[in-house]
Amino acid sequence: MVGGGLLAVGMAQPALAAPADLKLDVFRKGSHVGTHAVQFASSGDGPAVASQLELAVKVAFSTVYGYEQIGRDEWKDDVLVRTRIETNDDGKATLVVAETRDGQLAVEGPTGTYATPLGAMTDLSFCNEVITRGRSVIDSQTAELIKIQVEPGTRERIELHGNVTEARRFAMAVTKGRSGTVWYDDAGNLVKAIVLTRGETVTHWLVG
Repeated sequence: MVGGGLLAVGMAQPALAAPADLKLDVFRKGSHVGTHAVQFASSGDGPAVASQLELAVKVAFSTVYGYEQIGRDEWKDDVLVRTRIETNDDGKATLVVAETRDGQLAVEGPTGTYATPLGAMTDLSFCNEVITRGRSVIDSQTAELIKIQVEPGTRERIELHGNVTEARRFAMAVTKGRSGTVWYDDAGNLVKAIVLTRGETVTHWLVG
C-alpha cells in the first residue's frame, strides 16, 4: 500500500505516484467519535505518510474524553526508516521517535531507548498491510516493543457504504496495547479496522 520509491536504471528516475489518501470514520458503541486521516506523499527515497487520529467522547454535549495522535512516517521498500508520533491522551502528552541508525531502527520514547532490527513498525501503521507480516510492533505512546501474532488472511465479503466489497481479514493479537482485526481490499487499501484498546472497542470505516 505504501510501497514504491525510486526506480534506478542507470540514473535516478522520478518518484512513483503516491497512493490515494485515506479518511476513516471512527465509531464507539455505535456513535461517531472521530476521524482517522492518512495522507501519502512521494519523497526522495520512498513514500512519506502523515496520519492524524482525532477522537472525542461526549456526554450530554460535553466532551468527557479527548484524544489526538499525529504520526509522520518515512518508508523505503516497505520498511519504516523514520517516524515521529505525538500523542495527546486527554491532556497527557507523549512523543515517540525512531530512525535508522547503524542498520537498525533506533527507538526513543517514554519507556526509554533501544535498537531493534529494521522491519519493525508502530501500532499506528495498520494502514499498511505489511504490518500483518510482522512479529512485533512499537507502541505509539510508550515506545515499548510488543510481540504480535497475526492469523492468516481470510477472504470475505463486507458491506461498505451499501455496497458489498471483497476484502482480506487479518486478526492481530498482542501481549499488550492495541490489538484487533483489519480488512484490506485487493489493492491493499485499508477499508475497515476494529481496534481493541484499554477495554474499549472502536471501529474504523473507510469514508466513501
